[in-house]
Amino acid sequence: MKNDFRWRVENACWTAWPSAEDKMIGGWLCRASGGETRRTNSANATLESCSIQGIVDPIARFYAERDQPFLFRTLSFMSAVERELLAMGFEPEGETCTVQAPLSQSNADDFALVESHSKPSPEWIADKLRLSPMAPPQQKAYRAMLDRISAPARFASISESGKGLSLAYGAIVDGILVIESVVTDPGYRGKGLAQQVVGSLMAWGAKEGAALSCLQVEAANVPALALYKKLGFETELYRYRYWRAL
Repeated sequence: MKNDFRWRVENACWTAWPSAEDKMIGGWLCRASGGETRRTNSANATLESCSIQGIVDPIARFYAERDQPFLFRTLSFMSAVERELLAMGFEPEGETCTVQAPLSQSNADDFALVESHSKPSPEWIADKLRLSPMAPPQQKAYRAMLDRISAPARFASISESGKGLSLAYGAIVDGILVIESVVTDPGYRGKGLAQQVVGSLMAWGAKEGAALSCLQVEAANVPALALYKKLGFETELYRYRYWRAL
């Protein structure tokens, strides 16, 4: 279990989307960032998360002190912990797939329409916030998250007349390229733009020495799953879900 590749992927995903505050409580990584993103505002399972016995109250206090909802986040191969949560009156919500794809060298000419930079430009951020509308507190949390990314990263987009139509970013952690923030203008979906953007990040990752790529996508998002499958994300590593007290 301690050498399980899935934990390596989990760590890469945490690092690619960093939280403002991390605190270990009883083997659970309590992440807090404000805003509404559950990934960075939940108690995340780690290698040491064998049980929830004796840690519910201190974790609940941690989030109450930060005026945040109290959520556990578990992985699909942690059935014993999930049974404990059910027995203590927690209910699951949301389910997300973590999928993997191999990387291979690609010709840069294949992605001639894609513009990319090592840091998110003001235009990239503005386009992201336009295409993925957020309340002001979440906008603030998202901008702060981008500032905290310490891993080698690339921010890619396709624009027309100065207007971003599709974008995403990738970060390389421990030889794994993590793809995040994939979004396309609704009026331009189905034209292969997201494939170009994500494909360019995968080509960059391969050039930088990453061995494979992963991303996390909601299990109910059938169109996104179909898109990523075209790009080679055919191997599902695990799923995760959140648990909220009734």
